[in-house]
Amino acid sequence: MKLNYFIIFVAITILPLCSLAQNINENHLPNFKFKIESGISQLLIQGDYSVKFDSETNSNLNYIELINHSEKRKTEPGFFLGTGVDYNLTSRFSFGVMYRMRSKQILNEKGSISSIKVIGPNTITTKSSGNYSMISELNNSTITASMAANFFIAKMNRSNIVLNYGVAVGYSNIKATTHVSNAQFNLSMYSESFNPTVNTVGSITKEVVKENTYCWSVFSNVSLEFINIPIVSIGYRFARLGEITLIEKQPASVNLIQSYLFNNEQNSNTIETLSLVTTNSRLKLFSHNFSISIIF
Repeated sequence: MKLNYFIIFVAITILPLCSLAQNINENHLPNFKFKIESGISQLLIQGDYSVKFDSETNSNLNYIELINHSEKRKTEPGFFLGTGVDYNLTSRFSFGVMYRMRSKQILNEKGSISSIKVIGPNTITTKSSGNYSMISELNNSTITASMAANFFIAKMNRSNIVLNYGVAVGYSNIKATTHVSNAQFNLSMYSESFNPTVNTVGSITKEVVKENTYCWSVFSNVSLEFINIPIVSIGYRFARLGEITLIEKQPASVNLIQSYLFNNEQNSNTIETLSLVTTNSRLKLFSHNFSISIIF
């Protein structure tokens, strides 16, 4: 959803409510509630890894291969801060608009490869290994419109306990700064007359990607409504933040870092290639959010 379309949608929805509030008596002003929210956000990512190892052997002889390839992805939780306004359409239903800004969240991706190939009747053996570390800094802000249902749970001496749950849709802005700071390769080849070794160290230039997309969330809150003091609410929200490609280098199969060995013996022509390549994977970003709110 484009930002201008969303702003128009919010304006069309909010302005009649504000006009209505100005034309009625002051007893209806409590229908508006202002909210300040803060909490912890844990990022969830779906999609292929942004970079991968590629190991190939160009040989006119048959070969067998033993390969071990592993990848790991880890995210660190971050904080968020939000502010917004709710309007009680009825005693059971409310409409709200909320702006949230999340602190920088770190995504770590690591990969490694270990491969041994035995080639042809001349018994040429190649060994290759490599590892890389990728770090992404993700910043996100959202503006959403929500509809919630409210249910009275219990009445205490000076407060009421109220449950509310609902859905929200809106606009999401994502910024990702990604850097593959360390990639290491080791290639070696063994035969009766040939025994070279190649070592390579490299990195991928830092890349900044921005994405504007739609978002949605489902949420539930438990509120303590006190007399003459602000309401305190504790809640959980599951949100879809949007989609983004962390590394947009084209084409996807470009050899960003490459090492090779060349051996030309009788009846053999062997080239061993180990490279780090981009996948241009489109990642889907979700999050678990635990929050505490103060409502005036």
